[in-house]
Amino acid sequence: MEKQNFNDLISKAKAKNQKNTIQKVTPVTTKATEEVQFSFYLEKTLLKQLKQRALDDNESIKNTINKALNMYLNTD
Repeated sequence: MEKQNFNDLISKAKAKNQKNTIQKVTPVTTKATEEVQFSFYLEKTLLKQLKQRALDDNESIKNTINKALNMYLNTD
């Protein structure tokens, strides 16, 4: 494409009155309980079992771990 044609295209694009994109504002969701990040290592087979259990129960791994810890610590 020639330089002149390219400049013409730029001029045409600038000449059009294009509306500015308006960002969608969504409220920040707050959680019922305060959470902190915690990292640890698991045995590979235990992690596979955890993932499968979460899939079977149709819930997240985080929820599965929280439920297991609550049951172990007898809190809920």
